[in-house]
Amino acid sequence: MKTNQEIERVRFLVAQLRTSKGGWTRESLARLGVPWPPPKGWKEKLEKTGTYDGKNVPEQTLQQD
Repeated sequence: MKTNQEIERVRFLVAQLRTSKGGWTRESLARLGVPWPPPKGWKEKLEKTGTYDGKNVPEQTLQQD
């Protein structure tokens, strides 16, 4: 289970990867481990648990942003 700090880092990253038009690119979703096209509820799941379908956001991605 992710710590609150790890989940906050994922939430921050999700916000940072958002485009100026309010969406996410295929590449940014891939960095988060989310498939394309993104399924309904992906953002809520990722922000609640810090993972998507049991797959952690790569540590390298968290450290870059």
